[in-house]
Amino acid sequence: MYKKKILKCSLAIIFAFNFNGCGGGSDSTNTSSSPEENAVALETQVQNIGTLSTETNVPDMPSEQDSKSTIRGIDSDNDGTRDDIEQLTYQSLNTMEGISSESYNKVISIMNMIQPKNPIVENSINKHEIYCTYRLLPDDIKKELPLDIIYSIVLNTQERKTAFTNSLEASIESLGAESCE
Repeated sequence: MYKKKILKCSLAIIFAFNFNGCGGGSDSTNTSSSPEENAVALETQVQNIGTLSTETNVPDMPSEQDSKSTIRGIDSDNDGTRDDIEQLTYQSLNTMEGISSESYNKVISIMNMIQPKNPIVENSINKHEIYCTYRLLPDDIKKELPLDIIYSIVLNTQERKTAFTNSLEASIESLGAESCE
């Protein structure tokens, strides 16, 4: 609930600057809008943002200490994905226009491919498969969540990084685009 209020307040500030300018300038291209027009525009933007909230049920963000206490982390809804991963992905994608639960689930799937098992299972993570699956995401999602950011979200402790490294399949293939075809 508070996140939605923060989002609305942030948007109100952004739109106030966009519609009324930052002041102090003499830009003749800046057109003034009435408060009523600004309110309608803001409400339209708020309605168009957050389509995931009606399609996706995301658990609350666990405390940082709890989420980082083990390799597995906290999975309160027992869906196989750490709660912090679900929440961070949701926050990243929910403000993007036209994002569906299908796109959200594809990103979560990639994150689950990166997440090491506990206990460690050798040869259980295939970087080539992760890369090729990532390449299939829509460009706007890849721009918002580059693959290196996805790795850093999932592998956010030294214990997880070590488990990931110890779980990798040996691979001599290049991770270039041509290798996914």
